[in-house]
Amino acid sequence: MKCKLLAMMVILGLLFSVVVFPAQAATPEKIEASIAAGLAWLADMQGGPGPENGDGSWSNWYSGTVAQTGFAVVKLEDRAYELGMSPFDPAYQYSQNVIDGLNYLFSQAVPVKISIQPAGNPDSEGDGSAIGIWFNYETYETGIAMMAIAASKDPARVVNVAGSAVNGWSYKKVLQNTVDYLAWGQCDAQSQCQGGWYYSPNAGWADQSNSGYAVLGLRYAEDFGCTIPAFVKSELNTWITYIQRPDGGSDYDGTWGQSSLLRTGNLLFEMAFVGDTVATPRVQNAIGYIQNNWVGGTDSQAMYCLMKGFLSLGINTITVGGNPVDWFDVFADLIIAEQKLPEGYWDTLGWSIDLDTVFCLLTLEKVVPPPAICEGRMTGGGSVFMKDGTRVTHGFELHCDIAQGPNNLEVNWGKGNKFHLENLKSASCSDDQNITPNPPPAGFDTYIGKGTGRYNGISGATIEFTFTDAGEPGKNDVAKMTIKDASGNVVLAVVGKLQSGNHQAHAK
Repeated sequence: MKCKLLAMMVILGLLFSVVVFPAQAATPEKIEASIAAGLAWLADMQGGPGPENGDGSWSNWYSGTVAQTGFAVVKLEDRAYELGMSPFDPAYQYSQNVIDGLNYLFSQAVPVKISIQPAGNPDSEGDGSAIGIWFNYETYETGIAMMAIAASKDPARVVNVAGSAVNGWSYKKVLQNTVDYLAWGQCDAQSQCQGGWYYSPNAGWADQSNSGYAVLGLRYAEDFGCTIPAFVKSELNTWITYIQRPDGGSDYDGTWGQSSLLRTGNLLFEMAFVGDTVATPRVQNAIGYIQNNWVGGTDSQAMYCLMKGFLSLGINTITVGGNPVDWFDVFADLIIAEQKLPEGYWDTLGWSIDLDTVFCLLTLEKVVPPPAICEGRMTGGGSVFMKDGTRVTHGFELHCDIAQGPNNLEVNWGKGNKFHLENLKSASCSDDQNITPNPPPAGFDTYIGKGTGRYNGISGATIEFTFTDAGEPGKNDVAKMTIKDASGNVVLAVVGKLQSGNHQAHAK
């Protein structure tokens, strides 16, 4: 009998343990090496194309093949875009893995007759078809499949899977109909579970694990350009209020067990989805629970859920015992220390070998849809120094909405090394609770971005960066940049306060 990934949380509880971390920091080079080894192992675990070798899925008894395949495909797709490539480009080494994995997911699509619900009409397409799509008859697996489809970033691509219920549909049409299914399957009003989701649709019960993956799928779909029926968020808002406990955290269903870090990570992501910010009181209460119960290291899925909750609200540090803690550095140290080399997998962080591996890889690369677009831009530049004393200078003008321009970034260091941004791929503008830029207020103080460009004149390089505006005159502003050449080698990794210069957040 197949065991359900999320049901096992109820049976086993959540595993949190105090972890002694290695003294060395997880450098970008170590993170990159860890990711490369993990991806190679993950790709080797795929069943492979064709009936003689497999069906393109990843599978184990713990999670179900759709969930496991969805997670693996998301990771491989994100890696392609990080390298400045489409995941379908034959030049990308894992392109066939992505194609086979997505084709397997589409083979598991199931049409469902949907109807108007007490909260509203879930047929967002308005085409009168009243058909939704779900995957493998499970809510959480449906949410994860949605992530994989949306992470392709190719809405116009057409499904080509003979025998699939969605053969010939565009990826966006599949995803929009899956959104409609989740809107239909959301727990109806006037009940204890109002606004949440359970394993099956309209079940009269809901839990925070299924709800967390439903909302994750919906947020990916929203970023893909799909329409979310308005009542979905208003009903979800009711669920958030219900599921948050007096301690600020979230338990499983409002009646079972204690609050946990994993489910509170889901709670933060849900709050961001309905429009909460770090300043919202219930968000502050959830952060307070995490800070009061922080144990340094948690299991792999808990780290993933906390990561997506933190990033959805632009939270880069938390305060524990009066001291700021960079949660990502803590997670990265643990993940790298626990990896099994030379194979590249993880299997000691609370879940199966496949799930530990995908959760660790997703966390290491901060794979999550960006927060809703914030208006504004950041300008400025200055100098920071590497540990060996090398000066790194930068100058930029960057908009929170990547569709707006101009978006410029130049970085210079060492003996003539240069990076020129050509394409801004993602941007997140957020308000970090630990930063108080004064004056002037802009609604955000932290800009996190990714892009591609030229390194020493050669295109195909990538950059990830974080710039903060901690007020005037700029001496407390921070610049963090990691640049990789076209082959994926780290050529610059620097973080520090500006020694000269200034970052300025602007409301518009």
